[in-house]
Amino acid sequence: LQTHRQRGITDLASIENREEHFGKNFIESKPPASYLQLLWDAMQDTTLIMLIIAAIVSLILGLTVEDPDTGWIEGCAILVSVAVVANVTAGNDWLKERQFQKLNNAVENEDINVVRGGEQTKVPAQELVVGDVVVIQHGDKIYADGFLANAESLAVDESSQTGESELVKKTVDGAPIMLSGTTVREGSGVMIVIAVGKHSQAGV
Repeated sequence: LQTHRQRGITDLASIENREEHFGKNFIESKPPASYLQLLWDAMQDTTLIMLIIAAIVSLILGLTVEDPDTGWIEGCAILVSVAVVANVTAGNDWLKERQFQKLNNAVENEDINVVRGGEQTKVPAQELVVGDVVVIQHGDKIYADGFLANAESLAVDESSQTGESELVKKTVDGAPIMLSGTTVREGSGVMIVIAVGKHSQAGV
């Protein structure tokens, strides 16, 4: 990685070359799904499909076997219920996607504490490169994959990547890998960036 554990990247002129060789710390976001796409996805729910089938059967029986003047009411009522549930689900998903995008745009340019040329400085998260020495502490979000050089009572929330809510203890000897997209919940440490952007865990 041609970096120093304490001084970080000493050849600052190599930063541009590192971006070209290892990639930039940027993950192109997927275009948000349209409301109609989300509505279609909501309609794929097994329960809703069964209700639609039941409504169609009810309409056929109501209009042919029962009284044609009132036999359609039950089937239509079921279809209206299905439409309401599907639209509520799609609406909630649509709002969540927009909120997630806004949050992503807000945090992607968060300043990160790094050591370059022996001096601690701040750089935007998108400007992290492989070989950067990053100083991490309680509350920090991890924006690149890294290898711990130092850890003091470090515990990380990896639920965004693993689905496990329990905090993961990190140590230099036992569990030194830090994953992008996770959050430091306890302690502090220093890590060396080993993967960024689409090559990191968040970009997989």
